Amino acid sequence: MNTKALFLLLVSAFLLSGCVNLKPQHDKTMLYTLGMSTSSRQEVDTSLVSYYVARPELPGYLQGTKMFVRTKSGEIDSLVGARWGENLGEGIARALGEYIQASGKAFVRSQYPWPKFSNDTQDVRVLFKRFGVTDDGYVEVVGTWQVRKDRKTVREGRFQFVDLKWDTAMPATYVAQLNKALELLAQDIVNSI
Repeated sequence: MNTKALFLLLVSAFLLSGCVNLKPQHDKTMLYTLGMSTSSRQEVDTSLVSYYVARPELPGYLQGTKMFVRTKSGEIDSLVGARWGENLGEGIARALGEYIQASGKAFVRSQYPWPKFSNDTQDVRVLFKRFGVTDDGYVEVVGTWQVRKDRKTVREGRFQFVDLKWDTAMPATYVAQLNKALELLAQDIVNSI
């Protein structure tokens, strides 16, 4: 082996070892999920009205795990340092199911993305026109809901929760207020039984 090839081999090995020895940096992004912070240990009455919480309809930009903030000019920015710990559509369906179940007036058999297990189950469908926060500290959860049985609407309603506030320096308050809106929505749905 000639000297030039040996020199290039040593330089390459040195450069590659430098890349390998980089210390990993801790990811400071906080992950959040919707829903109740503690699980209820109450017994579930399966004789109550049985629900399946279907996939919520959300504005397209809300698909995925990024947390967004709407500016006064209408622009959408992602919240720095915070993400959803699960796909937002799945998290909303799960959390709404938890709040409906916690009411004690209904039994949630399953929710999106899991299949509907029984034809006797009523579908809860929610269309969100807005689901998020503004950069000036307001929470906006606006839309309509339907309860359907055998592909026919049994009950329906509208909801609008826009007077809730969050602390723009604390993403946990963002999540807490969205949870509060989902809990109020669940109460609205079960009160219509």
